[in-house]
Amino acid sequence: MRQVGVACIGCVLFGYHLGVVNAPLDAISATLGFAGDAVRQGQVVSIGLAGAFLGSLGGGPLADGVGRKGSFAYTATTCAVGAALCASAQSFSALLLGRLICGLGIGAALCCVSLFIPEVAPPSQRGFLSSLNQLFTCGGILLSIVAGLPLARAGPAYWRKMFAVAILPCIAQLGALLWVPESPRWLAKAGRKAEAQEAATRLWGPGAAVPAVEASEAVGGSWAQLVSPRYRKLVAISSLLFVFQQFAGINAVVFFSTKVSIYAHAVPRRPTPSHAVPRRPTPSPCSARAVQRT
Repeated sequence: MRQVGVACIGCVLFGYHLGVVNAPLDAISATLGFAGDAVRQGQVVSIGLAGAFLGSLGGGPLADGVGRKGSFAYTATTCAVGAALCASAQSFSALLLGRLICGLGIGAALCCVSLFIPEVAPPSQRGFLSSLNQLFTCGGILLSIVAGLPLARAGPAYWRKMFAVAILPCIAQLGALLWVPESPRWLAKAGRKAEAQEAATRLWGPGAAVPAVEASEAVGGSWAQLVSPRYRKLVAISSLLFVFQQFAGINAVVFFSTKVSIYAHAVPRRPTPSHAVPRRPTPSPCSARAVQRT
């Protein structure tokens, strides 16, 4: 289903922006004047996660307020602006700002994708299609690592191209949204029943029924519902799964595998030219005899 593929572009961006600083972190720090500063390098990595955390908090209200398609337009634009700022950054603070904006976009996008796919997927394929967001996220991480492979040959300024290329999926998603129907469930919740029926027909064929909306959904939810007896166990189990996932150490691999490999001597360093290696002088026969006499 093309609407699922269009939505999953947000997941690709999420994965790409997570891993894009892995390979070029040293090149970025050398270009912007903080080479060897582990604190600032850590800030470049973590500011994206901080933005994603804030974006995830606002992703749900955004999707409910402007619709699923509207939220994708906002997040794609945000990611494009953030990527452009990173690619053109001339200072450490400008790079942090770009990374923060990218984080806001990808954090909100992941929430919107998780809402949109189950609402447009056919019931017989809902489980399979809902799991694609994780697959596309991993694909985005893989793309970011592959994009960093030419770094050693292309020169230290290549990292700017790695950020700039992330603008292309944003443009592709904005264009593709013109042919993607809105979520029938969101339209019904907003009281736009005729549009909801039209969207359901486009998605599932003639005679498709619009999903029913409960009265509590029409009124809106609250944070207190997360700890209510109805949802308490579900929220706890799903949250703990993500907590335990962090203890696996996957984030260290995503963000710092290149540096870890170098420090572990898994990546061969460039050999030092022979003329730069100091050689120990060879004693002459005369000096050797003098040493023996003494």
